[in-house]
Amino acid sequence: MISNLKIKAKLIFLVAFVVISFAGLVVTNKLVMNNIKIGSQTYQNIVNAKDLLADILPPPAYIIEARLITFELIQSANQSNKTELINKLAQLKKDINDRKKYWDENLNNDKLMSLLTPSYETGIAYFKVIDDKFIPLIKQNNLEAATQLANSELATLYSAHRENIDKLVSSSIEEFNVTEQIAQDDLSVGNIIINTGSILSIGFILFISYLIAHNIVNSIETFENGLGSFFKFLNRETKIAQPIKLDTKDEMGEMAQFVNENIIKIEEMTIKDNQLIDEAKIVMSRVTHGWYSQTIQQSTTNRSLEEFKNNVNTMIISTKERFAVVDELLKTYANNDYTKTMMLSPTDEKGGLIESLANGINGLQAAITKMLVENKQNGLTLDSSSDVLLENVNTLNQNANQAAAALEETAAALEEITENISSNTTNIVKMAQLASTVTVASSEGKDLAFETTNAMDQINKEVNAISDAISVIDQIAFQTNILSLNAAVEAATAGEAGKGFAVVAQEVRNLANRSADAANEIKKLVENATQKANNGKNIADKMISGYETLNQNIDHTITLIKDVEMSSKEQLLGINQINDAIAALDQQTQKNA
Repeated sequence: MISNLKIKAKLIFLVAFVVISFAGLVVTNKLVMNNIKIGSQTYQNIVNAKDLLADILPPPAYIIEARLITFELIQSANQSNKTELINKLAQLKKDINDRKKYWDENLNNDKLMSLLTPSYETGIAYFKVIDDKFIPLIKQNNLEAATQLANSELATLYSAHRENIDKLVSSSIEEFNVTEQIAQDDLSVGNIIINTGSILSIGFILFISYLIAHNIVNSIETFENGLGSFFKFLNRETKIAQPIKLDTKDEMGEMAQFVNENIIKIEEMTIKDNQLIDEAKIVMSRVTHGWYSQTIQQSTTNRSLEEFKNNVNTMIISTKERFAVVDELLKTYANNDYTKTMMLSPTDEKGGLIESLANGINGLQAAITKMLVENKQNGLTLDSSSDVLLENVNTLNQNANQAAAALEETAAALEEITENISSNTTNIVKMAQLASTVTVASSEGKDLAFETTNAMDQINKEVNAISDAISVIDQIAFQTNILSLNAAVEAATAGEAGKGFAVVAQEVRNLANRSADAANEIKKLVENATQKANNGKNIADKMISGYETLNQNIDHTITLIKDVEMSSKEQLLGINQINDAIAALDQQTQKNA
């Protein structure tokens, strides 16, 4: 019965059934919820009370941390560290006071407050002892008294605080557990009823949904398989298209019937298309290998393929005709007829391959035609030039005979010129050698003049030394004369006893006078020698200057002689080359004659 319904009707039925089922389930749940509402509210209150208790309990960690800090203060020797620990104790006291303030603002339960108060009071008392007694002892550095206080009064308050916390927790947990158990029992019964009804309703809904979905899915899968088979046929994976086997009265059945009708039509058209494509492949393969004698003959109802076939056939026929025209034109060129050219049709593509081929063939025809015309003109020119050449050869023959005679005379004259230039070159070389010898002699004279000048300078130095010695002798004579005068005076003073000494003094004075006279004569001779030496030096300087001028002139003359020598050698080489060329030309002229 479900198979004959439309898909729309199936979905409406499914939705209506689900709505009705859920409506019944809601009514049932509402009745059950009224019974467990009180138990649920009680349970929720217990849960909230537990959460609140966990939030408001004074953590024992406050007092534990404070007790650890007291012992750290006793053991610490660093003043800055003590200050930090005291500040931590003050912060812990503030935290527990903030927690008490939170109880007063948020906890509206006298029973809980009665349980919380003892733990708060012991905690505040613990911090009061620390502030009033312990911290002053630490600041006074009375560690022994602070240790006793920590082990006595503070230890007692710490134990009392832990006992109050344990009592608060245990009594609260016992009370909450009893109430929680009752609420959980009520909730369990309600949950069982609701879960059972929900499971049954959902199971029935799933069963109906499965039947409807299974029917729809089966139709879709059958339709999908049929379409897959048809697409495999279209993709040429199979050769036969299978129809969709679906006999339902719903939309899927109507679609399957419509698709089956079109599958039959498309199958027939596809077979024809495939036949045309197969034939087109064969024809295109032959065209690729240069065979243009076959066209596509198969036909199909597919307009695109039919148009493709006609275009391909037209292309093959047109290409074949073009190749035939080119072949005919090339045959005429092979027969030496270059008067025809390849013409383009109005439909040919501008700048395409056909136009490029036509331009190439026409360019070949024009190039061959131009080459033939040039060959003809060259032949005519060659015929005319051969006559002129014959006349010129006769004239050349006569001129060659005359040139041969003239060359013989020229060769003889050149031989005489060559001998003269060679002799001149030899003489110039000898002149260059003589000039070099004169240069050497001049250089030696210049060196001797330099040596004479040096000797004169040395004589001047020696004469100066002699002049100095004469001056010394003159001074000695003068002093001797003075001494002799003094000796004569002393001898005259001595009387008879000094006569012999007076004679000696007279002789000494005479010797001194002769020495002075000789020194004057030597001085005059030295001055004359010095003057002569200076004159000789001046003459030697003039000789050196003359030799230098002579050397410069000789160098200039040698340079000129070398230039003439090089020019003569180059002329000799040139004349020899000319002589060789004339000789060769004479031989060639003789042969030409």
